[in-house]
Amino acid sequence: EVYGKIKEKSYLFEGKVAVDLTRGKRVISAGSAIMACFFGFDLLYVDEDWDDDIKRGIPGTEELVSVKNPFHIFGDLEKSYARILFNQYSFDHSKEFYKNLCSKVIDPREYEVATLLSESYYHWDSFNYNAALIKLRETTRRIEQYHLHFLDIKQLEKNQRTLSILNKINAVQKIDDLLKDEELVLNLIIDLHSNALRRRENHALDDAMVRLYRLIELVSQYGLAKHNITTSNPDYNSFPDLKSKYKETTLSLYNQERELPFEIGIKDGHIILFILNDDIWKSKNIEDLKKFLGPIRLRDNSIIAHGIETINDKAFQKIEEICTEFIKKICLILNKNYEELIQEHRFIKL
Repeated sequence: EVYGKIKEKSYLFEGKVAVDLTRGKRVISAGSAIMACFFGFDLLYVDEDWDDDIKRGIPGTEELVSVKNPFHIFGDLEKSYARILFNQYSFDHSKEFYKNLCSKVIDPREYEVATLLSESYYHWDSFNYNAALIKLRETTRRIEQYHLHFLDIKQLEKNQRTLSILNKINAVQKIDDLLKDEELVLNLIIDLHSNALRRRENHALDDAMVRLYRLIELVSQYGLAKHNITTSNPDYNSFPDLKSKYKETTLSLYNQERELPFEIGIKDGHIILFILNDDIWKSKNIEDLKKFLGPIRLRDNSIIAHGIETINDKAFQKIEEICTEFIKKICLILNKNYEELIQEHRFIKL
């Protein structure tokens, strides 16, 4: 009842608030102490020397004593908030909680590491691979220095290896150069997929869809690059039959013939790869291509692209399945283990 009344009027409290625990029944004092700790109020009581003969305090010996809030000393309440935020991928906010705890608790080592990891994952989630790698290296260094065991160090080492690969993007000047590095391309594709799944988990489907759409585009750019075709200024001279086959294929797809594009978009890229019987589309038929283009049009008609429709989970699921199939196919082509690569991109939970 006391807790309820104070909570009801908590908006009236401004600045520092203290709760006096000196008098009252034990149960009332205990309840007041719990309430004060939860709301972050200071705890005070009047201490005094005691005369056993008269069962009273000795006048003049009174002293005002401040009791440390255990939530502040050990940071349990803020730690629980920070963990929830971290596990919901709200790394920028969890970082602030952990940083605040570093200045409050007696032993801040655990929170120093959690702050660094929050910063690393925040940068990684924003595709800032260099900053993420620097912070993650410092995270693992502190874990070893402090002999901490609350984090999965083996998973963090996998993350660090993955970031070392992704960080190679900073040395690339042009997309054409990037597409020549198959290891980098594959890890970028998986990173886009992992990032999209995190967005979906937070119900940010529009953001998730943007990442999957870029993944599909990157797959087409990678496939075309193996045929020495650039998407920005394609040269089709090495493929004399491509023009007629493109018209034939587009007639089947759109009920009208189309000319080869001057700039290759996401749909055209995969149509050309299909015609060239690229490894990514090998063993697929025209019906498979139609099934692929259907979900892509859903994105085109969405409010984040060219239309007014909103993305729903069913539409996301269709495109996510396409992306997963592409990743598995490229892993097979490059003789890479799909499950291991997905695991290396996984963010740990606290």
